[in-house]
Amino acid sequence: MIKILVVTRDYLKLQRIVMAKLYNLLPHGAEKDDAIASLDKHPTNPSKWVGVKKVSSEGFILKLDLAWNQLTGAIPGELGQLTGLEYLSLSNNQLTGEIPPELIREGLTVFR
Repeated sequence: MIKILVVTRDYLKLQRIVMAKLYNLLPHGAEKDDAIASLDKHPTNPSKWVGVKKVSSEGFILKLDLAWNQLTGAIPGELGQLTGLEYLSLSNNQLTGEIPPELIREGLTVFR
């Protein structure tokens, strides 16, 4: 049996919501504005979103790198909803707390 995975419109919306939550950890200013604008400018193309480094041919975010971006606050557990995510780098920011349990899964490498 061949399994075909396709990103649905609902999953694209979910990815945008999760990324917006993450972008809200950026300090106020041009970088935050640019990150949020990338979601609005390219709503169906995650490869154009700030920090997204790799997307599957089906549209799943695979690699996300927001290291050195002055992120502050707790890592959103909602990142665990990015089910295709294989690599997440949030290092060298001012994040607080532990890595959420939603992000502790086989096949996902997290750098904090």
